Amino acid sequence: MNIERAIDRLGGVAHQTALAELGFTPVDARAAVSAGRLMRIRKSWVARTGNDSDAVAAVRVGGSLTCLSLLRARSVWCAEDGDLHVRADRNTSHFASPQSRRVPLDREVHRVKIHRTLSGLIPSPDTRSQAAQPALRASDSVAVALMQMITCQPRDHAIAAIDSALVKKLVTRHRLETMAESLTLKHREAVALSDANSESGLETKARLRLRALGIPFRSQVPIRGVGRVDLLIGDRLVIELDGRKWHSSEQAFTRDRGRNLTLHEAAYLPMRYSYAQVMYEWDRIEAVIRGHVRRREHRWSSRQRRDGCGFENTWSESTGARGMRPAEPTR
Repeated sequence: MNIERAIDRLGGVAHQTALAELGFTPVDARAAVSAGRLMRIRKSWVARTGNDSDAVAAVRVGGSLTCLSLLRARSVWCAEDGDLHVRADRNTSHFASPQSRRVPLDREVHRVKIHRTLSGLIPSPDTRSQAAQPALRASDSVAVALMQMITCQPRDHAIAAIDSALVKKLVTRHRLETMAESLTLKHREAVALSDANSESGLETKARLRLRALGIPFRSQVPIRGVGRVDLLIGDRLVIELDGRKWHSSEQAFTRDRGRNLTLHEAAYLPMRYSYAQVMYEWDRIEAVIRGHVRRREHRWSSRQRRDGCGFENTWSESTGARGMRPAEPTR
């Protein structure tokens, strides 16, 4: 394996300690830089020539890619803020532009958010021996990025990102719980409120807000002829949340309306909301839901039960067996 392939294996950018673990010396790196096969982006850091990734930019600034910038690159659901999120050691004082080490960092102009390493998250260089120091990485792990996000973003956004990472199996709950235990109550609460069954960030946000209102619900409930619905309040109030990615095509529009019709045929009360409505008009949604619950329209009426309602057409996802079961009682 040559040094270029080693750099590729390390994600396209590498510190000399990581290269040393693969058997490459500083002399090897200097020779590759002189030949134009690699470029030096910071002292002891090299990358493949032409690599303009966020990880390279973060190293050039003076730290590691983290928080939203790292999570977006891993396809974790998170908000967009247009900033480059960089984690730096607590004693780092010199930061440079993402484009050039010769230009001092202007956080507003260069759109860079500096995160200081959380105390207790990663041992600082002065608390470990040089021999025990692990190779430096250009990008944080998903777990570390999530811990940094909890201090950076609104609670609902952070929990939505945790849910997404758990669903995608990019991290384990045990790993997050272990890390949060050494941090703050805010970190422990965010991990405790996460749910690996949440299908999207929108579902997480709605779930947390309904929980805050004290309105009981179930998530990802399977209904015969429809599939799983995002949230079910009481017996029949179905909440469907349309993310931008999966509900923007004409085919998706037609499918969603077909689901609504099937739900109406079975006497459910479907409510479908867009990404923008959940993100920016939740107060209006909340008022509508509270109205339905106050009027007890989320429960089957006596007449509906006499007509055969009051049972959910469901199936067992483990066995594939279809059947009927009574709705769980809710207030």
